[in-house]
Amino acid sequence: MSEAVLLSVQDLHAFYGKSHVLQGVNFHLEKGEILALLGRNGAGRSTTLKAIVGQARAQGCVQFKGEAILGLASFEIARKGIAYVPEGRDVFAGLSVEQNLELGRKTNSSFDTNWQLEEMYTLFPHLLARRNTKAGVLSGGEQQMLSLARSLMGNPELFLVDEPTEGLAPQAVAAIAVFLKQLKARGVAVLLVEQKLQLSLTVADRVLVMGQGRVVFEGYCAELKNNLQVRQTYLEV
Repeated sequence: MSEAVLLSVQDLHAFYGKSHVLQGVNFHLEKGEILALLGRNGAGRSTTLKAIVGQARAQGCVQFKGEAILGLASFEIARKGIAYVPEGRDVFAGLSVEQNLELGRKTNSSFDTNWQLEEMYTLFPHLLARRNTKAGVLSGGEQQMLSLARSLMGNPELFLVDEPTEGLAPQAVAAIAVFLKQLKARGVAVLLVEQKLQLSLTVADRVLVMGQGRVVFEGYCAELKNNLQVRQTYLEV
């Protein structure tokens, strides 16, 4: 495996009960790269993230920095430098913004990027203005920003994020796009599940398109823009 490859997924299958959701997914993610995982609802995108972080029953081969991680507990995978931000803005409602951020802090990261509290407020000025506000009364966009920032406080080398702009106002969507670009600038790799095609094409280096539990297209953003058949078959409503 090339030293540039951070995450390698080979012949990944995942199951919910008797449902065979992922059917032999293959891809890789390089260090500092943003890879967008596209497709319609039910294509298997979110399940792919959950399988990687140990939250779905799976088989196959998943390697992070050359080490097999499939079958490890979710907390063990997180400790290796993988952050997972699920859909749903999971924040501690009774704690303040700053308390939420401090809970995400990890000091034993082997990755050389060390994010500080002040940087979270620079990335998301809305959080600075509400640093002492309980997370439960924040707007949906502010809760999403807090969830992303809290995960980043753990100094991950790989960031898995599921539908970060779902249901958000345009201003919040723009802020999250800037955030993702900042991650790349600091060398953090991102595996992004996102419904907004234009945003994905703006921030990503490469894209994967999924359909019925399989990867049906892999390439650069420009290649997807020029492939009308793939867009019409697997992305457009």
